[in-house]
Amino acid sequence: MPTTPNIPGSELIPPKPKPPWRQVVREALARLGGQASLQALYVEIDNEYQATNRWRNWKAKVRQQVQLDPEIEHVAYGVWRLKSAGLPTDASDSAAPSG
Repeated sequence: MPTTPNIPGSELIPPKPKPPWRQVVREALARLGGQASLQALYVEIDNEYQATNRWRNWKAKVRQQVQLDPEIEHVAYGVWRLKSAGLPTDASDSAAPSG
């Protein structure tokens, strides 16, 4: 009868989050109003998933997701937003011409 191989150390590998990282980051950005700093994202995700206690390199995974996800764009140093949020890219975009 075949048995499952026992790989040393495999019990130390934490499970991936459910839902996937892409969704975790997108939902965190949405809860933060569609735009947030990396620090705010870290706090939001840690509060929601207790990430510090569950995953060793989770902050690197968050940074990877904001850089690679086509639905997330860079706004300023350390600040990211959901493209679907419809927020202005900078202060000059939010000023509507009077008239």
